[in-house]
Amino acid sequence: MGLGVMIGEVAEFVSIMMVKTGESFRWSGFYFQFLLLAALGCGAFYIIGRVKNRLAAMRCYAGHFSQGR
Repeated sequence: MGLGVMIGEVAEFVSIMMVKTGESFRWSGFYFQFLLLAALGCGAFYIIGRVKNRLAAMRCYAGHFSQGR
Protein backbone atom coordinates (compact mmCIF):
# COMPACT_ATOMS: atom_id res chain seq x y z
CA MET A 1 0.00 0.00 0.00
CA GLY A 2 2.73 2.45 0.99
CA LEU A 3 4.72 1.76 -2.18
CA GLY A 4 1.67 2.34 -4.40
CA VAL A 5 0.93 5.64 -2.67
CA MET A 6 4.57 6.71 -3.07
CA ILE A 7 4.57 5.83 -6.79
CA GLY A 8 1.33 7.78 -7.20
CA GLU A 9 2.80 10.82 -5.44
CA VAL A 10 5.95 10.76 -7.58
CA ALA A 11 3.97 10.27 -10.80
CA GLU A 12 1.63 13.13 -9.90
CA PHE A 13 4.59 15.40 -9.15
CA VAL A 14 6.26 14.47 -12.45
CA SER A 15 3.07 15.12 -14.44
CA ILE A 16 2.57 18.50 -12.72
CA MET A 17 6.18 19.50 -13.44
CA MET A 18 5.80 18.49 -17.09
CA VAL A 19 2.64 20.59 -17.42
CA LYS A 20 4.42 23.55 -15.83
CA THR A 21 7.30 23.26 -18.31
CA GLY A 22 4.82 23.75 -21.14
CA GLU A 23 4.30 20.20 -22.40
CA SER A 24 0.80 19.29 -23.51
CA PHE A 25 -1.22 17.55 -20.82
CA ARG A 26 -2.17 14.68 -23.12
CA TRP A 27 1.48 13.88 -23.87
CA SER A 28 2.42 14.09 -20.18
CA GLY A 29 -0.51 11.78 -19.39
CA PHE A 30 0.76 9.24 -21.91
CA TYR A 31 4.31 9.57 -20.55
CA PHE A 32 2.99 9.20 -17.00
CA GLN A 33 1.17 5.98 -17.95
CA PHE A 34 4.32 4.64 -19.62
CA LEU A 35 6.42 5.46 -16.54
CA LEU A 36 3.83 3.86 -14.26
CA LEU A 37 3.71 0.67 -16.34
CA ALA A 38 7.52 0.52 -16.44
CA ALA A 39 7.74 1.00 -12.67
CA LEU A 40 5.10 -1.66 -12.01
CA GLY A 41 6.80 -4.09 -14.40
CA CYS A 42 10.20 -3.58 -12.81
CA GLY A 43 8.70 -3.89 -9.34
CA ALA A 44 6.92 -7.12 -10.27
CA PHE A 45 10.10 -8.65 -11.73
CA TYR A 46 12.07 -7.56 -8.66
CA ILE A 47 9.54 -9.07 -6.24
CA ILE A 48 9.29 -12.30 -8.26
CA GLY A 49 13.08 -12.56 -8.29
CA ARG A 50 13.26 -12.06 -4.53
CA VAL A 51 10.57 -14.68 -3.89
CA LYS A 52 12.26 -17.19 -6.21
CA ASN A 53 15.61 -16.67 -4.47
CA ARG A 54 14.01 -17.08 -1.05
CA LEU A 55 12.16 -20.25 -2.12
CA ALA A 56 15.36 -21.69 -3.57
CA ALA A 57 17.24 -20.91 -0.35
CA MET A 58 14.47 -22.47 1.76
CA ARG A 59 14.48 -25.58 -0.41
CA CYS A 60 18.26 -25.81 -0.06
CA TYR A 61 18.05 -25.47 3.74
CA ALA A 62 15.21 -28.00 3.92
CA GLY A 63 17.32 -30.45 1.90
CA HIS A 64 20.24 -30.03 4.29
CA PHE A 65 18.05 -30.50 7.37
CA SER A 66 16.20 -33.52 5.97
CA GLN A 67 19.55 -35.21 5.26
CA GLY A 68 20.59 -34.63 8.87
CA ARG A 69 23.52 -32.32 8.16
